[in-house]
Amino acid sequence: MTSGSPITTASKAPSSFLDLPVELKTEILSYLPFTEIRESRRVCKNLRDIVDEKSNIMTLYEPGQERDRDRLNDAVASFLDLKGVGFLDALARWVGQRGICPDFEMRHILIEALVREWIKQQGIDGSRPELARDRVVLTYFANEYINAHVYAHLDEEGYEIIWGNSSSPELWNSWPRVLQRLGLYGISEDMLAEWDNEVRQDSRKLAAPAMVPRPDYTLTRLDYFVPLWESWDEDSETSDEDSDSGDEDLGDFHDLDYRKVEDRGLCSSERLAELFGLRVLPESCRHFAFCVKTKRAYDIVEQAVDGAQIREQDKAFVLEDMYLF
Repeated sequence: MTSGSPITTASKAPSSFLDLPVELKTEILSYLPFTEIRESRRVCKNLRDIVDEKSNIMTLYEPGQERDRDRLNDAVASFLDLKGVGFLDALARWVGQRGICPDFEMRHILIEALVREWIKQQGIDGSRPELARDRVVLTYFANEYINAHVYAHLDEEGYEIIWGNSSSPELWNSWPRVLQRLGLYGISEDMLAEWDNEVRQDSRKLAAPAMVPRPDYTLTRLDYFVPLWESWDEDSETSDEDSDSGDEDLGDFHDLDYRKVEDRGLCSSERLAELFGLRVLPESCRHFAFCVKTKRAYDIVEQAVDGAQIREQDKAFVLEDMYLF
């Protein structure tokens, strides 16, 4: 090397996160949940400047919004997309989402809604008069499977368990016709016995919380069934419309002692979907609703429903706070 040759040195590699280029630090921060992005402001001025920079808003918050949309839409798909899903698996999804209520009547109401939704998606002609009996039979077996799970794996002292019901004599007397009808749904007698065995032997098959806490901040309409002696939030409205849900065919199944309470929420499912890019909950599934955990998120949604512009960071916060009940 001559004295006139330029001296070159290797580039110094970044020794810490803070030494990275701003663009890369911003992208890395976007992998964090909204709450952690906001908390990173407290670490140092460098991160605070990145988070507060207006031009970084979309880069920081859009990925988290998409993750939470996927989480929420996947939750809806799990209980709503039942075409091709076996009946026991569909039952497991619903009780996993809502829990196994200790009260038999409350369990029965949710199971009956599941049966209607599951049958509707199996491609069976909905005008057939036998459909009412199909619903009774499938509701019967679903109740029996949950009873079996409680008896085998939980403390049955805390649950109201009713083995069989007034419909069962008719069910067993007409068993050949029942089997023929169940065959339309791909269900055989051997399969029914196998499911019963699975439920009794594997506690994970119908694993679910005892009762999911009632939501404090409901965004979309929720039809909730409560015992006649139980009170409801003052802001909720009792709906006499559809109080029997048109379930005359279930009149001999069990004498239900409940009332339907309608929590209208803040807006329609369509409006919430428009604001936050979520999947619409159909009218037939009012047993489920989008909710938020905090008053702050509830207030942001309320303002957005009223027409206020919602900031990207507020949208990210609401989506992170939102859950499906």
